Amino acid sequence: MTSPQLQLEGYTLYGLLLCAYDLRDYQLSLGNTIRPEDVLDTLYDVRAKAPGESIPALNDVRAMLRDLPGERFQLKLRTETKEISVYSLTAKKPLTLSKSVGECALSERAAADGRNREMTFSHCHIERLTHKLQLLLDDHRPVIDDTGLTGMYDFSIVAIPEYARRGSSESSDVSASSAILDLGLKLETRKAPIEVLIVEYVSKLKEN
Repeated sequence: MTSPQLQLEGYTLYGLLLCAYDLRDYQLSLGNTIRPEDVLDTLYDVRAKAPGESIPALNDVRAMLRDLPGERFQLKLRTETKEISVYSLTAKKPLTLSKSVGECALSERAAADGRNREMTFSHCHIERLTHKLQLLLDDHRPVIDDTGLTGMYDFSIVAIPEYARRGSSESSDVSASSAILDLGLKLETRKAPIEVLIVEYVSKLKEN
C-alpha cells in the first residue's frame, strides 16, 4: 500500500482469509456445510480506508481484512488442531556458525545451468531455510524445523522449484530434498499436530 486506501481486485474469500490471518493452504479448511464455490470460486473486489492519513503497517492491513469478511459475509470461524502429514527438517551434523554480523540476508540468482536457482544465506537462522524449502517444494505440507539448531549460519544451496520440473524434468535438476544433503540436513515425512482455521458459516455478500 502506498496510501491509506486499500484496494484489492479479483480475490476469492479463501484468498482474503489467507491474507487476513497470515495462513498457508494447509491452515485453512472448509466446514461440512460450506459450499466450496462460495469460498473458492467467486471473485470480489475490496476497497477500504485505514484510519488516519498515514500508510498502515502490514499487521494493521491484516486486521482490516479480518474485519471486512466478518461484516460482509457474517462469517463464523473456529480453530481445531489436526494431525497432518508434514516435512520434518532434521540435522545429521551441525552447521558451521556464521562469522558475519547484522540481519539475515538471502540472495538468489539463476545457476549456471539456467534451470536451478542458487541461494546464498548469510547470517540466517534455520527458520529462514524452512520457509524457502516450503516455497521450493510447492506442496500443501508444511516444513517443520526439527534440527535443534539455534544459531545463525552461512550456507548456500542450489535447487529447482518443483513447479518448474512438472512436465519438463531434466538430468541437471536438483530437488530441494537433495540440495540440503551436503549441509548435513534431511527432509523426512511424519505426522504433526497443526492448528487449522475452519470456516463454519458464510452468507451471501451484503449489498453496500
